[in-house]
Amino acid sequence: MNKVKCLLILVSAFILFADTSFAQNKSLLQIKQSIDSGNFKQALQKLHKTNISSFTTTEKADYYYYNAVADAKENNADLAFRHYAKAKQLYLKAGKTDAAQEINLDLSRLLNSQENNINDPWKYVNEYFDYAVQSNDPLKLTKAYKQVATMKLDEHPKESLFNFKKALYYNAIAKDSTLHSAIYNNLGVLYNEQLNKPDSGLYYLGNALKYDIVMDKGNSICYNYINHASSYLHLGNNKKAIEFLKKAEKAPIREFKKNTKSYIYSFLSENYSRIGDYQNAFKYLNLYNTYKDSINQENQNIAISELLTKYETEKKEFENKFLKSENKLLDNRRKNNQNIMIAFIGLFLASVVIAWLLLKNSSRSRQLAIQQTQLGEQKLLTLLSQQELQIIDSMLAGQEKERQQIANELHDDLGSMLTTIKLNFQNLKLKKVNNPETEQKIYDHTDELIEEAYQKVRGIAHIQNSGVIANEGLIPAIQKMTEKISIIKGLQIDMFCDGMEERLDNKMEIDIFRMIRELITNIIKHSQASQVNIYLTRHNSNWINIMIEDNGKGFDLNAISLQDGMGLQSMGKKTEQFGGTFTIDTKPGNGTTIIIDLSV
Repeated sequence: MNKVKCLLILVSAFILFADTSFAQNKSLLQIKQSIDSGNFKQALQKLHKTNISSFTTTEKADYYYYNAVADAKENNADLAFRHYAKAKQLYLKAGKTDAAQEINLDLSRLLNSQENNINDPWKYVNEYFDYAVQSNDPLKLTKAYKQVATMKLDEHPKESLFNFKKALYYNAIAKDSTLHSAIYNNLGVLYNEQLNKPDSGLYYLGNALKYDIVMDKGNSICYNYINHASSYLHLGNNKKAIEFLKKAEKAPIREFKKNTKSYIYSFLSENYSRIGDYQNAFKYLNLYNTYKDSINQENQNIAISELLTKYETEKKEFENKFLKSENKLLDNRRKNNQNIMIAFIGLFLASVVIAWLLLKNSSRSRQLAIQQTQLGEQKLLTLLSQQELQIIDSMLAGQEKERQQIANELHDDLGSMLTTIKLNFQNLKLKKVNNPETEQKIYDHTDELIEEAYQKVRGIAHIQNSGVIANEGLIPAIQKMTEKISIIKGLQIDMFCDGMEERLDNKMEIDIFRMIRELITNIIKHSQASQVNIYLTRHNSNWINIMIEDNGKGFDLNAISLQDGMGLQSMGKKTEQFGGTFTIDTKPGNGTTIIIDLSV
């Protein structure tokens, strides 16, 4: 289903373009209208006829920007790259920093879609990300995290999920419906194709579809239906998949129409074949081949037409130059030209056949490479699983050793002290020493033993509360805690960190650890959740964001008192002491998300 995913990401890119219109010039507005209607060839024709000598710097930037968009849609990636770069340069010259930075996103999308590209798309993503962080604009941060997530979707799905969640967090502030739809569409693809959770994919795709229908996004609706079909295919419900593919066939689209239709028919043929309806499977396979042949024939006709036009032009020039020559010589030359034309056409057709054979061979080689990569990934996953089991065994052995050490200290040291204290009191009670000096010595000795026992208990408590954090740090301590809970409670807990490489103050680490531990305890006691995600992000040297979400039953905030709210009041006061904020996002049946922002 990678083909569907790529179409979906490209659609989201075009949506963002449509929302960043700069043109005020009349001719540029007409060009933009052609692009908005999906007529990219017409837009390029108008652009090539436009004289920009009298344009302002901003209008020239718009001109090159529209050139880049149209070239990208017509698969002229090299021209699109040069035009994007020129537009960015002119926007910066005109002082349009926002527009220039938006082009960084376009460049990263363009380069990320190309195979074996020597230019690094992350260069442009990182530049935009730094700009978004400096501006502290929720809309820009949403776009930044969304693009990072999109680029990590194939090779790092868990990191992609983390960044999509961050994008949703900032878009909840920015409230951009188009971005909300694009993020949810891509989350649906991520859960379908990479995380193997089609039920979750259906949830996000259903949410995105509501926005696409309201905004009348024809292409997005079509691709959303196709991705719905992919979810049901993964779930083994081929009839439901066929139902959504029929909806996709009827959905209005304005670009890549023939390619999309051919893909829908291919997918329909596959689903009908799986349920044993070979008559319909054959029917849609024929439709797929018809569209595919039509696309190929269309490309061939364009190439042959261009070749014949070139030939006719050369022939007319030749006739004008030698009009007074002998008729016999002219006839012979015409015949020669006809032979040349036939040779050109034959050479062209031979080139098409050779190119098709090379493409077919390249496809086979690519499939073999993918299979080898998947085999290597499977071996790596097996090795990691074995290492995880070894780590868990070592951790449990260490815990047992630590408990044994504490038991020995309690029995040997603290136990003997308390026994001595007890004997001293019994001696005072039974013998009733009349010598004040002797009695005072017994009291002093008993007081020293009590103080020593107190310090011993305090030392053990200190080791239990902060020893692990002091020695290893906050992140390893949280990881060990979540691993223990996952083993004992059967609760799946995933943690994602960003910018947490440097240690915090020890007291701060202990307080954060205790807050997270208390929130996890609340989830275990009250939420009936099976999945918990912990996100720790350090935006800069003095600001930390903690987000903990679960898929539990949620609750109604208005129906509970904060005094009875599962320790939420004390948690809120703790965050206020750090100069931070404490936010709860929950509804009955939709899980709970708690967001804590701390100043460090």
